[in-house]
Amino acid sequence: MARRGMSKSRTTFYTGLVIIVTFGITIYAQWNEISDAFGWNEAEYVTYAEGDPVVHFVNSRDRPASAQNAARFIPFEFDYPASWDDWPGREGTTVFLTGPKYRGADTRMLMIAPVMLTRPGAQGEQRRESIREVMDQIATSFGGSSQDFQLLSSGPQMLGDRETTGFRFAYLERPDPGEGGDPMRLFGRGDIVFPAEGDLGIYVIALGTEAAPEFFTSADIDDDPGFTLVFDTLRIGEAELGHGKAAE
Repeated sequence: MARRGMSKSRTTFYTGLVIIVTFGITIYAQWNEISDAFGWNEAEYVTYAEGDPVVHFVNSRDRPASAQNAARFIPFEFDYPASWDDWPGREGTTVFLTGPKYRGADTRMLMIAPVMLTRPGAQGEQRRESIREVMDQIATSFGGSSQDFQLLSSGPQMLGDRETTGFRFAYLERPDPGEGGDPMRLFGRGDIVFPAEGDLGIYVIALGTEAAPEFFTSADIDDDPGFTLVFDTLRIGEAELGHGKAAE
């Protein structure tokens, strides 16, 4: 009798184990389907390392633009990681790049767009003051369109091997009303870059998100190999094209 009782208990145990395992496999399969749908199942966290494939970008007059924006054309070029995506900007005047996603979230974003001096033809100190005015306008405009924007610093800073006028910032990106998800903190830097002469230049906005393990402050952008590649190879204006790493 005792043996029959133990056999019955053992049968109940194995039956329960089979149910648990079957339930677990079902949940795992459904979770994988959901994760795949949202891009959470990346095989690995993709980052750029020196020596990885790169893409050479050249801002060309062949890119479509209105007559007004065509008049604001300025030549520039740079290299960026081949793992990044190039999203066509407005009328071809703006370059917008995004790095690989991690767990469905953006990790890196870069925008480069043309900009004009507030005082055309200015020279010397007036030119430097005009560039600072451009920076203030862009920082104010960018901050006004972002949630919980914090301007951390502004003034001279280095972008690769060149001195620029720029600013550092952070902000919290909240989901749109009705959408799920948690707020995400972003860290960034903005740089105003003008050739030695001329009224046309570019502004560069580089963003890192907390989805990437490397980014805790805006200063971490300076040490990121992908951003460093862009900064080090950036050449702007006729005088610089055909020189430096970006042309090799």
